[in-house]
Amino acid sequence: MFRTKAGFFETNRSRSALGGSAFVLALALLGACKPPTAEARLRLGTGELDFQPLQGGEELPLVGGPQGGHHIWISFQVEGVSSARMLMDLDIVPLDATEPPERRAPVRVTPPEIEIESASGEITTAYEFVGWPAQLYPAGCYVGVPMLVHMSLTDSEGTVVEAEAQVTPVDPLGDVPECPRDE
Repeated sequence: MFRTKAGFFETNRSRSALGGSAFVLALALLGACKPPTAEARLRLGTGELDFQPLQGGEELPLVGGPQGGHHIWISFQVEGVSSARMLMDLDIVPLDATEPPERRAPVRVTPPEIEIESASGEITTAYEFVGWPAQLYPAGCYVGVPMLVHMSLTDSEGTVVEAEAQVTPVDPLGDVPECPRDE
């Protein structure tokens, strides 16, 4: 288990991506997943230190990571779920003919509880995770390419809530290596 400023998340390094996907598929086939309740709502966002909601169509900077790769920051707020312990499945798909980035296995997250004030002044309880580094490799192949970010969260009761937003990774510092080309 790791602790971040945004909360806790766990990874099971012994489980393969196929094993994690098979587990999620088995739950779905067995009817263990419930549709979201009327109140369940997932908002996608970005931000390394604070939640910034995505409206769709934003340009997100590619950020260099400590191991030489690049990522975009993905964050979320979710309300109407039964617990903070959730399975997060994140998929990022190019909206053109570009080959999709490598898909990662779902991961368990336990974001902290927050309060959100609606436009009418009503206070609701939600969970917020800020600063998930969604790696894009090789990053140079995705600069300027519109992409669909799709997130699915499954709570401990099996309730599934999903959201998606279109973003475009950009290279504001000019430090992303060019896309390798087959010759």
